[in-house]
Amino acid sequence: MIRSIYIFWAFTLSSYAYAETEALVWYKSYDSEYINTMLTRALEVSKNAEYTFVRSDEIEEGRAFANLIDETGVDILVAGADSVKEAYLAPIYVPLDKGLLGFRVCLAAPNNLLRLSDIQSLSDIQQMKISMGSGQHWADTPILLQNEVFVVSTPIFSDLFKMAANERFDCLPRGLLELDEDLSRFKHERLVVERSFALVYPLGLFVFVNKLKPQLKADIEDGLAILLESGEFDDIFYQYYANAVDKHGLYNRKIIFLENDAMSDKLIDTINQFGVISFIK
Repeated sequence: MIRSIYIFWAFTLSSYAYAETEALVWYKSYDSEYINTMLTRALEVSKNAEYTFVRSDEIEEGRAFANLIDETGVDILVAGADSVKEAYLAPIYVPLDKGLLGFRVCLAAPNNLLRLSDIQSLSDIQQMKISMGSGQHWADTPILLQNEVFVVSTPIFSDLFKMAANERFDCLPRGLLELDEDLSRFKHERLVVERSFALVYPLGLFVFVNKLKPQLKADIEDGLAILLESGEFDDIFYQYYANAVDKHGLYNRKIIFLENDAMSDKLIDTINQFGVISFIK
């Protein structure tokens, strides 16, 4: 029996002992080897199904979210969590990134670094009218707006880097685990990492599944639980990201905390349980 499953991240899986499942993989502007590895191992150890993956058409995150709801091309979405996704989709309450998606530092044009280095607090960002770029459908956008930060948004991922290079805004906040891929993929834009401060707010990378696919959700959920129990989850995570925090100088930065009302108590509790930082509610 073959079931059609449409996956948000690109990866391949080895053989399993159960029914084969074809998966159409959503094309993302960048591939995450870490996410590929983690989901692959989760499905391997769950031992409930055999999955085969193929590449999807190029669509942005907002369209992937809509397709997932409508069952028109996506069955799994791996993205920053918010209450909207939580309401319409079936979340798996394990932050694959240990909550590091909410540790944001600025990518910027070199001409903007001096201005950004003067920032000491959220009130400085507001009073200096620092503008920040964000994806139209990213979970970060309502967080920045909630905290009265001026946001310039676009639905096209790659356009953000062009806009940053052209100084259409002052700062493009990116997660610690995204920086190296961004700098490599968009090196022609000559953006640089600002090193004096970091924005920190509750946000994590979660797996969301169509509510009408309970078995698929259970397969991934069970596999992640096994990896967490065995310690392999942490082994995989640190294999890829052990040096990310030190490399980008998180502990030497001013930490500016932002509120995030779009995260439910359950999502925040999950980040507190499995993540690298705890947020007091």
